[in-house]
Amino acid sequence: MSDIDAGSDLLALLATDHQRIQRILDEGADLETLQREIEPHLVSEDQLLYRELRNNFAEADPFIDELLDLDRRLEEALAVPEEIGAAEVAAIAQLFAEHVRRQEDEAFPKLRSRVSEERLVLLGGALMEVMRTAPTRPHPHSPDEGWREQLVDGFNSIVDHLFHRH
Repeated sequence: MSDIDAGSDLLALLATDHQRIQRILDEGADLETLQREIEPHLVSEDQLLYRELRNNFAEADPFIDELLDLDRRLEEALAVPEEIGAAEVAAIAQLFAEHVRRQEDEAFPKLRSRVSEERLVLLGGALMEVMRTAPTRPHPHSPDEGWREQLVDGFNSIVDHLFHRH
């Protein structure tokens, strides 16, 4: 295990991304930037973190459903057609803070207790590819899990990259 970089495991990478997104929120980024930074993060968690939780904790289904609902509310707050004001940014920041708290205080320790470091590093390796190919705009009404999610996310990503270049 000495050749494994613990900083490259899925949970460490997601925690680092949480910090990066929090800095962007603190700097007062515009709506497009928030969408472009938060949406791939949420999609990658759907595909990697939540799936791994479901695979390892059958009893965690209600907890995962709560996390998905929180993420859906965050996506809905981001899925507005025009620029947002201070109140909307504050609401997004509050939802994101709750997202981070629930994951880092509850979900991450659960996975660390049952999933090997090797598996977490393997998932960490997949994270960058999922983020790179994820949609860059919120799609709160898309499926959250399973093959339908991957299909719709792939389609949404193509549309986002073709019609919403940054």
